[in-house]
Amino acid sequence: HGVCSLDALAEEALAASGAPEVLVATDARRREVYWARYAAGPDGAVAQTPPTVSRPDEVPDDARRLPTAGRGPLLYPEAFPHALGAPLDVDAGWVARVCLRRRVTGVEMPVEPRYLRRPDALTTAERGAR
Repeated sequence: HGVCSLDALAEEALAASGAPEVLVATDARRREVYWARYAAGPDGAVAQTPPTVSRPDEVPDDARRLPTAGRGPLLYPEAFPHALGAPLDVDAGWVARVCLRRRVTGVEMPVEPRYLRRPDALTTAERGAR
């Protein structure tokens, strides 16, 4: 079953903080973050935005004002001033918790990679086209 790592971080952050809404921002390398905004729902975290990759200063201001989980605030404290401190990394127990709840409630969890940007690697044909 596929579970987005940002979803698992959001579940843990909402449970630990008691906040009604959080931002999750993790290291995407290249001076970028993977991020998504979540609200507390009756059955856990509810995504308010799709997972996105961008430079920290391109995350909308209203989202950057939220309590923020993940490594984004450690790497870019000026962009994410409201760090929760934890969780920083994905915990397998929280992934399992999200997965179990989604199975019980009948939510589809396709096992498909979600690429938010093009890879650095190029195929032979792509290299030849440059």
